Amino acid sequence: MSAAGSGGGADGAATDDANGSSSPPAAKRTAVLIFNPVSGTGDGEADLKAILAVLEREVTVHVVQTTADCEPGDLARTALDEYAPDVVIASGGDGTVGAVASALIGREGVVLGVIPRGTANALSAALGIPTELTDAAQVCLSSNSWTIDVGRCNGVPFLLLVGIGYEADVVQTADREMKRKYGPLAYMFSAGQRALEHTTFEVHYTATADDGSELVGTMPGVAAVTAANAAPWSSVLAQGLGEPVPDDGLLEVMAYTPETGLDMASTVANVFFSAVGLGGSPDEQPVNVHGGKARKVKLACTPPQKVVLDGEMVGETPVEIELERGAVRLLVDSPELQAAREHDYKERLMEALADKGETVLEKVQHGAASIGSTVKGVFTDNTDEDIEAQVEAEVREDEQSRNDAEAEKATAESK
Repeated sequence: MSAAGSGGGADGAATDDANGSSSPPAAKRTAVLIFNPVSGTGDGEADLKAILAVLEREVTVHVVQTTADCEPGDLARTALDEYAPDVVIASGGDGTVGAVASALIGREGVVLGVIPRGTANALSAALGIPTELTDAAQVCLSSNSWTIDVGRCNGVPFLLLVGIGYEADVVQTADREMKRKYGPLAYMFSAGQRALEHTTFEVHYTATADDGSELVGTMPGVAAVTAANAAPWSSVLAQGLGEPVPDDGLLEVMAYTPETGLDMASTVANVFFSAVGLGGSPDEQPVNVHGGKARKVKLACTPPQKVVLDGEMVGETPVEIELERGAVRLLVDSPELQAAREHDYKERLMEALADKGETVLEKVQHGAASIGSTVKGVFTDNTDEDIEAQVEAEVREDEQSRNDAEAEKATAESK
């Protein structure tokens, strides 16, 4: 075999066999790129060029761009039938990625690649996908894959989690501008803003364990319920048992029963700092944190509660949530690179929080601060005095709002 022939084979050129005859070039893999041109805040055209510059070195790429009247999942299903690709790559926000992933359920032999370009990119954070454009594109050329579970909520597929009550309020409060500016941290700020305003409800549940046994009951005084397949650390309430595992065939179901708004704020703080390694372990959570693993769960609430699924509002309870084990195969970095990236990220996060984390947690636990402002202050270089002033203003505003509401209620009752 000639040196030229050997080198050429790696590029898809013809190679010589042992008898000197020529063999045909190895066929390139085929990829479909479902590209949302309006995702995130960057230049869609420039992003597409940068992505193709990486991908087209090794694969044949068919680009399908989304439009306002074409659902990404439908585009992916059509492209699967038309091009019979080896890889389907979703480039956009969490909505685009989730829709494309749902189109791959049951499609054996087709693997999912993800190039995140959204505002929060919670899916990528939870599944260990790089958020830098060309790094993520390079992962789409990888031979490393991870087979993960997919959840269904009333039949609608999801990759991350279902949130009920407070969790849904948090997602609604974190508007697009906040997510554009702060990314996943937008949900943390929103969590702090909503903690003091939470309301409670009663949950009627039926949870099915992996062995088929059922647990049936009613829980009063609930502020939030989550059922997670996977979750980034910024999805605070899904971290009560530690980080959810997206390939174990089980949902991690959490319920929170705070007695007061300050109790809720303290709980959010405890779970957050535990998730990022600055607090206790998950088995040291407060008594108002309840959780367990289930293959399926049915939930009804009195009164009915809003439901959020992978960051999208989808209606109200009741819901039936279950997992489909090993439903999607995802392209990922090598385990070593994933571990190194996660370690580097947590190191930087802990360094940013180290000076203020203990103080923040102490303040929240004693009812002297809103976690939304304190965490935002850590990541926007505000001084302790700036943070404390903003916190005190928010607490005064919360107290005034409650006083006004009580006065209005008393006036109405007296008439």
